[in-house]
Amino acid sequence: MITRSLAVLVALVALVAPALAQKEDRWNQLQADGMVALGQNRLADAEKLFAECLAIAESLDARLVAPSLNNLATLYYTERKYAEAEPLYRRAYTAMQTFPDADPLDVARTMNNLAICYAADQRYAEAEPLFAKALAALLKATGHASEANAMEERARAIAKKGR
Repeated sequence: MITRSLAVLVALVALVAPALAQKEDRWNQLQADGMVALGQNRLADAEKLFAECLAIAESLDARLVAPSLNNLATLYYTERKYAEAEPLYRRAYTAMQTFPDADPLDVARTMNNLAICYAADQRYAEAEPLFAKALAALLKATGHASEANAMEERARAIAKKGR
């Protein structure tokens, strides 16, 4: 009985695995196309691509959700739709925290993106501690000051606007 159950399970995995790999390949291509569209300021195209990425990620793999949310939030931020960007950045940050092996650089950058969004929306009291936390996380993750210094300079410039 166990041998037959195992055989059925192996057969199911053999059927499902290619479909899942195909979906992940589609997600990767949509992400890349969305970034190109965003870089070319084709914002409507980027939004459609990132929204489809998010739908695929939510049905496929929780680890793909955070980058999908982050990219869609970045699009909204670019469009100055801070009220739409902020909850997506928060969701992305929260999603990343659920995975102990999440890339610390991605976590730090997402924190920084959320802080920038708060500051752009003139929510400086919320932005400032998040900038500090993102900076500390970035320094810890890299051990290098170059990106951290750039992040700190941007945080200072934004904070000055609020004072």
